[in-house]
Amino acid sequence: ENAREDARDQSLSKLLNHCSEHLPSYAIPVFLRIRSDGKEMDLTSTFKLRKINFQREGIAPERISGDEIRILCRLKRTWVLLDRQMHTNLQQGSMKL
Repeated sequence: ENAREDARDQSLSKLLNHCSEHLPSYAIPVFLRIRSDGKEMDLTSTFKLRKINFQREGIAPERISGDEIRILCRLKRTWVLLDRQMHTNLQQGSMKL
């Protein structure tokens, strides 16, 4: 399990490096949702992502069914797992993005 987490952390760091090299800072995602079910994303008839269900669920860890929500941590240069305490801190304004 630790080897799998290390591999995921390395992949996320590589993704952030790639985004940093090719995107302006405002375009780098603050939140990532990593689907656990392995299914493809739902698409519209024009091949755009169907986001309405994700928008309804938001980023609250208790509302997400098995998926991971990650938040960008610029100090660690990766996305870290968003837990309930971090989510509460975000809602209360004691944690900034």
